[in-house]
Amino acid sequence: MRSEAEVLEMAGNAYYIAKLRNQRRDLLDKDLSKEFPDHYRRLSVSGHYVFEGHTAEKIIDDWLGERGHRRGSDRWAKLVRLAVKRGEELYKGRMG
Repeated sequence: MRSEAEVLEMAGNAYYIAKLRNQRRDLLDKDLSKEFPDHYRRLSVSGHYVFEGHTAEKIIDDWLGERGHRRGSDRWAKLVRLAVKRGEELYKGRMG
């Protein structure tokens, strides 16, 4: 079972990848697939890359659900804020 720190790191990374995909239109899924291979799959027919990673929201929801906490709880809100903060730190670190 994952620790809270591991879940926050995973959710922060998921937020970061989503922000890159949405804010940096110059980055192609092909380029991002090299940096984040666990989050993409290449389609055999077309050769295009498809994002298959989980969202930060799903990661947190699943983890808290295993512990009997509901979406929208105070703990959920705290974890979401921390994941967003971590994702923003990663994004700002990349952008310099």
